[in-house]
Formats: sequence, C-alpha cells, structure tokens
Amino acid sequence: MKKSLKTRISNHLEQSIDDYLTNKEVNTFHVLDKIFPVERRVRSIIGGLETSFGTKLWEYLAKELATENGFEIFDNKNFLMPAHIPIRISSIKTKWETKRLLENNSISLKNYIDELKKQAEKTAGKTIKYKKPTSGKGIDLWLKKNNREYIFDIKTNQINKNGANSLNSNLMDWYAYRILDKHNVNIKIRIAFPFNPYIGKTWWEVNGTKAYPLRPREDVLVEDEFWDFLHGKKNTWKNIIDIFDKLGKKIGKKYEGVFYE
Repeated sequence: MKKSLKTRISNHLEQSIDDYLTNKEVNTFHVLDKIFPVERRVRSIIGGLETSFGTKLWEYLAKELATENGFEIFDNKNFLMPAHIPIRISSIKTKWETKRLLENNSISLKNYIDELKKQAEKTAGKTIKYKKPTSGKGIDLWLKKNNREYIFDIKTNQINKNGANSLNSNLMDWYAYRILDKHNVNIKIRIAFPFNPYIGKTWWEVNGTKAYPLRPREDVLVEDEFWDFLHGKKNTWKNIIDIFDKLGKKIGKKYEGVFYE
C-alpha cells in the first residue's frame, strides 16, 4: 500500500475517533451501572464507536482503495428503487428466493439474474417511477470498472440466525431494482464483512450454517476477499491493521479520561 494512501487513511481514522470521543458523554442508564459502572461506561462508548465505523471508516476506506485501483465511484444516494415493482418481476424474485431457501439447495443467483434481464427487457421504453429505497434497502458502495458495476452492503462482522434470509432478500431486490432500470447492466452485488473476528477459525467455519443461502465469494466477501478486490493487491487487510497498530501507539492513551473519568 502506498505511503500516501496509508497516511490519508490514518489521518481520517484519527479524526473520526477524535470527532466521536471529544466531549463524549454517556447519557443512558442500565441496571448494570449499579454493579459494573466503569465497565458499562466503557462498553457503551466503545459500542457507539464501533457502530460509527460503518460510515466513518469502512465506507471511506472502501472508496479510497477503490479510487486508487481505478474504480469509478457512484453516489449510493442515487441508487433508487421502483415506486411499484411489476408483478412479473416480483414473481421471478419469489420463485427464486423460495428455491434459494430450500435446505442444502445452495443455488446460485445466475439464473435468477438471467431471468430478470429477459423480463426487464420487455419493459424497456416504459415509464417507471423511482424513489429512494425504503428503510433497510439502501446500499453502502456503488462502483464501476471495465464496464461492470459492483454494489456492496457492508455489514457488522457477525450474523444472527435469521439475518442471512434478510440479506439474501436484499441482494435479490437490489438486482431487480438495478436490472429493471437498466436491463442490460453488467453487475455484481455482494455483502461485505470487513474482517474476520474469530481467532483460529474462518468466518465461514463459525457462520456457515447461519449464513445460508449466501454463497462464499459469490454473494459474500470477507476481510481480504473484499479489501484485496477493491485495492487490486494482496494482503490489504494486513496494511490496514498496521495503520491501527501505529495509531494505537500514538493516541491509545489520549482518551483514557473519557473511559475512566
């Protein structure tokens, strides 16, 4: 990773932490405050900081790496959904979603996408009104390179039992929205997990069952699969971790007063 890129990322990360922690106050109460007041305060602040990383760090970092690698960056706010989805498009989604959810079926979305394109082609020239996606249906990252579009939803690193069904439904919706708008679009849509939090095990070893029907590397990219794709170079995550290590040595004790007032 170029030194100038590392510097920009480090500066942004430090500024994001400064913005969040400066004058930070904990204004919530939990009964555990009566038993573990310090630990509860630390958890509250760190939990909020982790949540803020979604837009403050991961999306920023993804765009920096993608830009460095020659991707065109689209404003994800311009990604729209049809105000009314044609019944035949909905029927195609329902059919393939049902097939995907069958136990041990592990069906690719390729045939679903092909069928969407054939149906969407029939609507070419018709006026379809679009609107902003409803809550939970927005995307995080929209890129283009070599005449192919890429869309990512960047998630936290764990998944609950029913979370995959929702993510799968979102993937299928996003394909439908984009293909309906541009029936011949060359596009790949994935869920991204920024890093693997499990020591000694892969993300899929821990979450494989819960992540079904999502398919490794086809529907989901984890850690270096995601960052290396964006950056176009190997071991990108190691470079990112190096930035955190150096920043920790620089400002690790700066905010002790915030956590342990």
